[in-house]
Amino acid sequence: MRKLVGAVSILLAGFLTALLRLGQKKERIRLLRALETSLLALRGELAERQRSLGESFLLLSQKSENSCVRAFFAALCTRLDRLGERGFAEIWRSTAEECFDTAGEGICDALLPLGACLGGSELERQCAALERAARALAEEESAEKEKLGSERKLSFGLSLSASAFLVILLM
Repeated sequence: MRKLVGAVSILLAGFLTALLRLGQKKERIRLLRALETSLLALRGELAERQRSLGESFLLLSQKSENSCVRAFFAALCTRLDRLGERGFAEIWRSTAEECFDTAGEGICDALLPLGACLGGSELERQCAALERAARALAEEESAEKEKLGSERKLSFGLSLSASAFLVILLM
């Protein structure tokens, strides 16, 4: 009976491992989508409503559906108080790296160039940079969705196969 319970536990652990791995990938896809949406919303706030960056960051920190994106814009809003001590590009870069460094390289690669042009005088240039970054994030999201579809069966198959192999070795 103990062997059976142990075998079922090992198989269940393999299944849960696969679920957790796929869940992390789904969360990354949701993060990419939320960031894309928020950058387009930031472009709208700057171009159409002509709000300042501080007001826009505050608004986005309250209305984004993703907690990481909300935290990013809240941190930006807070750190804008130190704008005289540090440049905007440095504030943007450090905040982006702090909030999204563990989420993967594609996110920081898309966000970091924005620090150089946001807060500048040319609104059209800022809007174009925001659109480019949003497009890069959308492409990353699309690629991640494709990978997830093909990896789903593989992930479950490998995890359950490894678990079954372990059960056989231990029996």
